[in-house]
Amino acid sequence: AGTAFGLVVAATAPSREAVLPLGSIAIMTMAAVGGCWWPINLEPDWMQRAALVFPTTWAMEAYNDLMIRRQPAGAALGATAVLLAHGGVYLAAGLLLFRRRVLRAA
Repeated sequence: AGTAFGLVVAATAPSREAVLPLGSIAIMTMAAVGGCWWPINLEPDWMQRAALVFPTTWAMEAYNDLMIRRQPAGAALGATAVLLAHGGVYLAAGLLLFRRRVLRAA
């Protein structure tokens, strides 16, 4: 999901120089809201609901299940499936956006 998200950022950035700052802002936001910096249950309800659209939320869910809650590997399958879905959506969007950009430039 992370690499495919990078493809989306690169395809939507107005210039090569803008990719890193835009990507950093997006990733830092996803990390904060998605539970990478603090437990997601400390966030307000509206933010917990919003976090469900970020892949970082699902990555942290799988990590917490395996490392913190010491559940068996099967406990992470649901979150892993959601991460794969995120990756597929980001990949499709990134390829579509790049194709559109290339066709527009030609």
